Amino acid sequence: MKYISLLFLCIIGLGYGQTSCKALKIEEYYPISISKKGTVKLFSPLNCDKAEKLNKLILTNSENILEIENDSVSGDSAKYLERKKTSDFFTKDSFDYQKVIEEHDIEFPGSINTTVFCTGDILVYTTKYDYMGDKGAPYYEFINIDLKNASLINFDVLIDKNQKVQLSKWLAVYAKTHKKQIINNYLQSLSEKADQLLGAYLDVFEQPYYNLNKLKLEINSGDFYYFSPNGIVFNVHVKDSNFLLDEERKRNEEYTSTIIIPYKSINRFLNRKSDLYAGIKKRIK
Repeated sequence: MKYISLLFLCIIGLGYGQTSCKALKIEEYYPISISKKGTVKLFSPLNCDKAEKLNKLILTNSENILEIENDSVSGDSAKYLERKKTSDFFTKDSFDYQKVIEEHDIEFPGSINTTVFCTGDILVYTTKYDYMGDKGAPYYEFINIDLKNASLINFDVLIDKNQKVQLSKWLAVYAKTHKKQIINNYLQSLSEKADQLLGAYLDVFEQPYYNLNKLKLEINSGDFYYFSPNGIVFNVHVKDSNFLLDEERKRNEEYTSTIIIPYKSINRFLNRKSDLYAGIKKRIK
């Protein structure tokens, strides 16, 4: 509910394509074609041009929300969605949703959960997809949206063009001094997995020989991932030579983790003339 109220406040001042759109808000919708369990947060009202554009942006950039038969799209789901309306796929009628489940005795192998975070004109739409029996689940998506322009965010626009090289250098130093956080973030992501074989893998990180100095990190401004309440999240590419000491593997292990850069720390590299900067400025403490 916290994110929903924030969202309403940050988009209420946007222009709308139809006079019927007095204010956009986020509401829960039920899929008409039930292939997985869970509701989906979408912009409402659905008969609003602005809401429709934002919803289409979410649906076309998510691999988890909709499952469309290949025969229907002829290999191009984006063009297929362009010809459709959001109301063709979702409804607010929970009774019909439950009725279909009961009448067809549907057992869900997968479930989806969606959340939103908003600051200024920046909105991050997150999907979490769990699939029963899949050892790699859950799967996450983070869709970064420019609300004012109803488009995906180009992070380069937020970087001061004279600071781009310096930012990449600074990120490398910051990551190097925050190796423990990077490893903890990686272990946290693995802890959600159902793969029982991960037990032996995770054991390497608990051995007395595990040394943070044996990590080589790669990160630059192009590794932007998503915006969070606490800062900007970047991917970090890790080469871990601690696994050379493991009797089973004896190899350099490569994996991707994340690091959260506080807004205050990265502020000096940002373009303050960007329309998106206002959202970041309000998060600086």
